[in-house]
Amino acid sequence: MSSQKLIINAIIDMNLDMIDLLLANSNSYMEVSKDLFIKELSKKFKRLNNQGVTKFNKVSKGTCQKCYAGCTGYTFLTKNNDYLDLLIEEKNNTITDITQCTNFKNEEEIIKKNNIFLCFKKDLKTSYIPTSLHLSQQKGIEHAELEFEKFQNQIIDLEIIEIWLNKWSQLFNSIKYMNLDYSFVSSFLSTYHSTKNISSIKKDNFLAKKALAEFNNFQISDHKKLINWLLKYKKNQVYNASSNYTKTENWNKTNLIIFKNREDIFNDGLKDYNNIIIDIKGYLNSIKFGEIYSQYYYEFYNEIKQRQEIAQ
Repeated sequence: MSSQKLIINAIIDMNLDMIDLLLANSNSYMEVSKDLFIKELSKKFKRLNNQGVTKFNKVSKGTCQKCYAGCTGYTFLTKNNDYLDLLIEEKNNTITDITQCTNFKNEEEIIKKNNIFLCFKKDLKTSYIPTSLHLSQQKGIEHAELEFEKFQNQIIDLEIIEIWLNKWSQLFNSIKYMNLDYSFVSSFLSTYHSTKNISSIKKDNFLAKKALAEFNNFQISDHKKLINWLLKYKKNQVYNASSNYTKTENWNKTNLIIFKNREDIFNDGLKDYNNIIIDIKGYLNSIKFGEIYSQYYYEFYNEIKQRQEIAQ
């Protein structure tokens, strides 16, 4: 059996071990190392497995219509009509490359819904040569992260968070739109966003205090007033901060929370900082407001959405 036929069967069965055996360690696939290629495949297969899909139900032959015009390839189709269009290059019974096709025409009519897109950032590709700007940005990120690491295993004030944010704001602004293209920015951006959310505990504390006073002046059973209150304070972003910290035991007495880096489903390798404890003394109103707002915002989400649509 040819290597191409074997790799097709391995992909159908989502058999990563067999795919690993059939691909050469020395070759790149989709312009990245074999290990990185298989890691990305593994992520996609795992996501499909979580949806109850453990294999591809159909393979349909076709040709590329654009970048590799005329080259033969295959659509791997799941029972849910999710699809993976691949061009598989073989030479001397060895798989030399696998490329995802973005403009693929099948020989038969099939229903294709969601593209299983394999995404590799520019700086992970074998052809990547960093510019002087990228090297400077990477160096800046290293310094910023080393500075943040020093906060570990100690109690810091919110003002320290603000100083760090202000110091590295220029770096953040220079890379904030690069997350989809370059992997070296991901961890810093996540930390910066998380820290900025936590800083809103201080920034929005006065507004939170005002909101809580109004909340305590009407009955929760009065849904009309409650929804008006939710709409009025929707711009107060402090309720978004809760995903970036965990509360310590008796936090309302100790005034202490623990930093938690923002999760990013599109990126691996985010830094997990240990035991950065933040003193929020004087800003408890923000935490209390965030908890109350989140509870009722999601409970009355549909009503709020309807009110906003009518207002438009």
